[in-house]
Amino acid sequence: MVETVEQLTLAQFVQKIRGDVRPVLSFRYPYNDREIILVDVGGKYEIWGVGGSTIRTVTGTNPAAGAEVVEAVPAERKWRVMAVSVVRTNAGVGGNRGHSIVIDSGLATQRLLMIDIGTATTIGTTRTLLWTFGNATSAVGPLSTTDSGETLIIPDKFPYDVVIPAGYRIRTVTTGGDAADTYTGIFIQVEEWVT
Repeated sequence: MVETVEQLTLAQFVQKIRGDVRPVLSFRYPYNDREIILVDVGGKYEIWGVGGSTIRTVTGTNPAAGAEVVEAVPAERKWRVMAVSVVRTNAGVGGNRGHSIVIDSGLATQRLLMIDIGTATTIGTTRTLLWTFGNATSAVGPLSTTDSGETLIIPDKFPYDVVIPAGYRIRTVTTGGDAADTYTGIFIQVEEWVT
């Protein structure tokens, strides 16, 4: 006896298991051909992905003045980092500050990735630092732009396929900082799997 297996797209499968044909929008990530769908759930769309992943926003904890941002991947999870954004307020003393984002194993000496912002921030300023997912944003180096009166600094690039397991950390490294400097507004966009 030969069993016939029905071939369905992910969108068709979701419609079939839900027993209706409410809107299901399907598209593929261009970098790895993964299918992602938007499912209508009571008038709101949820993001579903093949392989049990979900897109999620991690709102980080604001560290004490003078301290760095440190966010760890929770137990039984792994993340593909898509974007990291922080707001940096420099005190009005000292010199310019340098900024990097680091992904490490949980030990500061075991770094997987370190990306410098590429431009210094000056004393007495507040800047949004944004490391984005993908290719270079500028052929000439970091981009500094203004949005709603706020200066954004965007470095050259953030790699496509950085997948990190539980216990790994995303953290900032600041050079030339002052004890009164602060990081706030920590926002990390990830694709997350339960492991």
